[in-house]
Amino acid sequence: MIKSVEQAYKIFVVLSFLAVAGCSNGQAEDTVSPYDRVCSIYEEELDGKASAGPSTFQKLSDRLSEEVPELEEQLNHLTNFPKEGFYLALKSMAEHHTGKSWECKFIKNRYKH
Repeated sequence: MIKSVEQAYKIFVVLSFLAVAGCSNGQAEDTVSPYDRVCSIYEEELDGKASAGPSTFQKLSDRLSEEVPELEEQLNHLTNFPKEGFYLALKSMAEHHTGKSWECKFIKNRYKH
C-alpha cells in the first residue's frame, strides 16, 4: 500500500522509466499522441458529471484499455495516486515519454485540489 505522495511518485518514476525504455516513439508529428487521446477520453466520459459512479469509471477504464493499450499499465498505477497528485504524475509521464510539453486542461481542472 502506498503511504505517501513521495512514495507514489518514486514508484511512478521507476515504472515510467521502465515502460518508456521499452517503447519507441516513432510517431509522425501530425498524429495524436496517446496522452492526448487519454485527455479526450477523460473529457468525453466525465464532462458534466460532478460525481461519476462506478459504471462511469468502468466505462472510462474499458475505453482507456481499448483505445490506448500502450499506456494501460502506467494508467493503472496512476489510479493509486492521491487525487491531487494524479494530474502532475500524468503530465510528468507524458512529457518524459514524448519529450514535449503536455497539458490536459480537463484533467487538470477535474483533479485540482
